[in-house]
Amino acid sequence: MTRATTALALITSLLFLLALARTVQDRATAARLGPARPVPGPLHHVDINHAQAAELALLPGVGPTLAQAILARRQTVGPFQSVADLTTVRGIGPGRLAQIAPYVVCGPAGKGQGIRNKRQGNTVPGERGAPGDP
Repeated sequence: MTRATTALALITSLLFLLALARTVQDRATAARLGPARPVPGPLHHVDINHAQAAELALLPGVGPTLAQAILARRQTVGPFQSVADLTTVRGIGPGRLAQIAPYVVCGPAGKGQGIRNKRQGNTVPGERGAPGDP
C-alpha cells in the first residue's frame, strides 16, 4: 500500500471509531435519563364555543388549519352542543377527539364563559367572563 492509501485508511478508521464512541455515549445518556415524558396540554380548558383560532391551535393535535375548520363549522352550523360534536369537523375523528377532549369544554352559546383553570377550577382573572371583568 502506498502512503496515501495507508493515511486514508487510518483517517477513515479514526472517524469510524469516533462515530461509534458517540453512539455509545448517546445510548448511555438515553438509558440514564429514561423514557421521554409526554408533553402536557394547556393548563386551562378551552371553551370550543367561544375560543379564537389561536387558542384552539394550542390544543394537542390541532394546528392553525384545523382551528380554522372548527371556527368555520361553528359559524356555519352554530354552537357545539357537546364536545363530541367536534367529530362533525373534517379532520377530527375518534382518535383526535380523544386527544382534545381532556382540554376542552362546551360552554353555552352567547357571552363567553371564560377559560377554566384546571388547577384551581375557577375562571382565570383577566380572561373573558372572569369575575369583576366588564
